[in-house]
Amino acid sequence: MWKLLVIVGAVALLHFTLAKYPSPFKKSADPKREILEALGLWAALVVATTVALFVVPEEQITSPTVGGGLVVNVLLSPFWVFIPLYVVLRLNKWSWTELGFATPRSWLVTIFALLLFGYSGLHPLFTDPGREPLSAGLIVLALYQPAFTEELLFRGIIQGKFERAVGQGSALIYTALLFGLGHTVVNFFGPQWYAHGQSVGNALGLLVIQTLAGLIFGLIYMKSRSIFPSMAAHFLTDWRLGSIVKLLTGA
Repeated sequence: MWKLLVIVGAVALLHFTLAKYPSPFKKSADPKREILEALGLWAALVVATTVALFVVPEEQITSPTVGGGLVVNVLLSPFWVFIPLYVVLRLNKWSWTELGFATPRSWLVTIFALLLFGYSGLHPLFTDPGREPLSAGLIVLALYQPAFTEELLFRGIIQGKFERAVGQGSALIYTALLFGLGHTVVNFFGPQWYAHGQSVGNALGLLVIQTLAGLIFGLIYMKSRSIFPSMAAHFLTDWRLGSIVKLLTGA
């Protein structure tokens, strides 16, 4: 329950208080194409992720390793990165700046993002001090996936396409929903399923949290017009900051 309260409070702060919304992206001359491309890229990733989960050994799903993570990332990188970048850079003629590779426009939003998700990544250090840290290899791997890959695809590309098609508000909502739904396979068949007791209730609760987290990441990205604050925030959460502290201090 506390997570929901924190998330709702964060959404309210980002929406009403922290920085103004930037000018929207120029409306696309073909909104329908933008929506279809966004949904197509999302669907391709979901299908590829589903196939990957049934191809990799079960022990890699229940207890992920660095080597297994590298294999999965190689298999999924075309759908996370290469195909989406080809679509927007070569076919749509976007610039890297339009994708969010730019200096953040709001340092207040950036600092808030780092504090919020830094706390999320550090929280288990106080509530579960005996918890084993993630390995250094998995922490480094997380810089690529999910931090870079998910922020590039969902915020830089999918949210950008929806904003050009249906405006800022709807883009935030639709992208957050797709972000949450995109985790469904992992929640019910992947590592999250085993990590949370193989419980349907826990998986559905996780889906709600992920969707709301997607809304926060979307607000951070939109108000900063930069992929870097949401990417850094995404990296710090999920016990990663706490693991870094434990590894550095030997606690």
